[in-house]
Amino acid sequence: MRVFTVLVFLISISFGCNSYITSGPKNRNYYSFAQKLSAKSGNSICVRSSSGTPRNIYNIIDEPKVSLGLFQADILKSAKIQYDYKGKLKDVELLFPITKEQVHFIIRKGSRFRTLKSLKKKEIAVGSKLSGSYLTFLFLSKQFDIDWEDENYPFETGLSKLDNGEVDAVFVVGKAPIAGLKGRYDFINITQPVIGYDKAIINKNIYQTANDIQTLSTDTLLVVNNKKLGESDKSDIKKLVKTYIQMKLDASKVKINAKNIVDEKVQKFAEGITDFFKSTVQGEDLAGKKRKNKLQKVQSICQLNIDSVKKYGLKRSQIAIEACREFEEEVKKEKFTNYEFY
Repeated sequence: MRVFTVLVFLISISFGCNSYITSGPKNRNYYSFAQKLSAKSGNSICVRSSSGTPRNIYNIIDEPKVSLGLFQADILKSAKIQYDYKGKLKDVELLFPITKEQVHFIIRKGSRFRTLKSLKKKEIAVGSKLSGSYLTFLFLSKQFDIDWEDENYPFETGLSKLDNGEVDAVFVVGKAPIAGLKGRYDFINITQPVIGYDKAIINKNIYQTANDIQTLSTDTLLVVNNKKLGESDKSDIKKLVKTYIQMKLDASKVKINAKNIVDEKVQKFAEGITDFFKSTVQGEDLAGKKRKNKLQKVQSICQLNIDSVKKYGLKRSQIAIEACREFEEEVKKEKFTNYEFY
């Protein structure tokens, strides 16, 4: 009886996934983010792991149930401009730019290689041929016109070979901080501008380096293939977009230090009394200010979606537009108080 119950549960899970979001390897940021987003929005959209952006492009075009995906912006834009001669990406639309990923040129502590040119003809671990990092490496090697010897080792293997002196550097694109790098390695600065990439600074405290790291960045994009969507899919995706907006709002709040949580509560209580005093004695509309502040934050989050449309040559998803509009209306109807003790 118990086995039968488990089977029914598993079958219900598999049939409950009308749509999938294609992400990345299970131990990396894309997959973790997609899992978190899916869980917070009720798991109506399931997560599929992949080797990275190149595979995700295939999935969002040809895999029937994959309607959403996470992509490195530089690779998706290049694929759309240079290779999409059959128009298969024409229905791919932007939901949101999620975050920025930095280019990392990793070298051993005390390495004699300190510049990009010093690595000419040297062996660099650049990720598998199906990884986004590898394609970005190819783009940049052409831009810099430097003949590097690329080796297609997965990231973790590349680091191991760097430690053993079997390669001279490791190249990877990822959101800093990348696990396992802090305090262990040095990094080569990239100071020259490159078309299609933003200049970026990785603070020295992130990896415990002597100085800030100058580099480049590209965006992580959450996109949808509008051609694959039914009405129920659109409803699920709209819910997911609203969940993302709420996650961004939550991330903007001041984090409480667990060690000082009692002091934080006392402080909050004192602020609540102050707010109450202002609202009753001075007649100040603090609830209105709170509503206005939250609305401005939502509008700022949604503006990132608008700003990115021209930058990446993608259409702005109507689902994202409607989700933003509805979220703003919900904030307008939300009950705010003139005081809040906790």
